[in-house]
Amino acid sequence: MTYSDWVNKTTKTYLTVLELNEKIISRSNMITIEIGSNNVADVISNTDYTNGPLADQNYRVAMVLFTYLEIKDRLVDIQQSIFSVTPFASNIIKPLDPSSNTVAVILGVLLPIICIFVIITIIFVMLRRLQTHYNLETAVIESFDLQSTYVNFTNATWPILDSPT
Repeated sequence: MTYSDWVNKTTKTYLTVLELNEKIISRSNMITIEIGSNNVADVISNTDYTNGPLADQNYRVAMVLFTYLEIKDRLVDIQQSIFSVTPFASNIIKPLDPSSNTVAVILGVLLPIICIFVIITIIFVMLRRLQTHYNLETAVIESFDLQSTYVNFTNATWPILDSPT
């Protein structure tokens, strides 16, 4: 019952992680196992067991705890090993698809940036309006006609002045 057997659909269950723990287990020193991580360090090197990635479907999980582990032909020898099996968990586990987090990450980054930009724009517009509204000095606006006025004297009639002589 290995991961490759499960992928080939020759079994409905499989043993995924074999981890040796030489430490004494207590509530403050618990074992954490990530199922489907494809981490080679989680698996004993002389076995055919892998912690392969899981397809996007529902899973139920149970733990097999070994107090004595015997490996024969790269598989667990259940005749010689001493172990106990926990009941299957009532919670159904569905693995997270890493691509589904992409949208959340993009929104988590862009949304605050857009909100900050909108707030800064609103503050800028409000300050400009207040500045023009409370500006008590009235601006003196004068208009000058700088265009020269030309008079055409060529066809004008000149008064004739009598000379004293």
